[in-house]
Amino acid sequence: MLRSSNKIIAEFNGVTLGVDPNVLTNGSSTIDDVIDWIDKPSSLPLGVTLPDKLVLPEDILQRDSMLSALRRSIMNGPFWLRLVAARTLGTFRDLENAPALIFALSDPDYRVAKAARDSLRFVSRKPEGFGFKGGNEPPEKAVWAQAQADWTSWLLSVKPNAELIQ
Repeated sequence: MLRSSNKIIAEFNGVTLGVDPNVLTNGSSTIDDVIDWIDKPSSLPLGVTLPDKLVLPEDILQRDSMLSALRRSIMNGPFWLRLVAARTLGTFRDLENAPALIFALSDPDYRVAKAARDSLRFVSRKPEGFGFKGGNEPPEKAVWAQAQADWTSWLLSVKPNAELIQ
């Protein structure tokens, strides 16, 4: 037990600047580099891949910049970045993430929509969620449209002045 605890502590100590060390190959990148990669995915160096979720920085300004970039990427990023964004936005309970996640429910790739649904369930503290359930098959358009409508109603009930993404 002690050995596994030491291993976990060592892994946490290896996290630099809020970025999962598996993200970076050269160790010289900064949070600003990661935000640039989110904003301009074509600038991601060859051989560097992002993990399933990004670790958000502890610094408030850097975290806000990263969250803002992730919200933008849900609307117009490549598939892999939309998926990382949907998963990462769900790790931080902030209602500012909900409009982007609701928008992502209609993503053409079901994996992104499913990640957005799971993230909304965490952010909202509603484990049952709304609309389409698990499974590997994409839901019918009417099902995800109803899920978007239900999540939108929920968001407006808890934050009436929320700005939705069309």
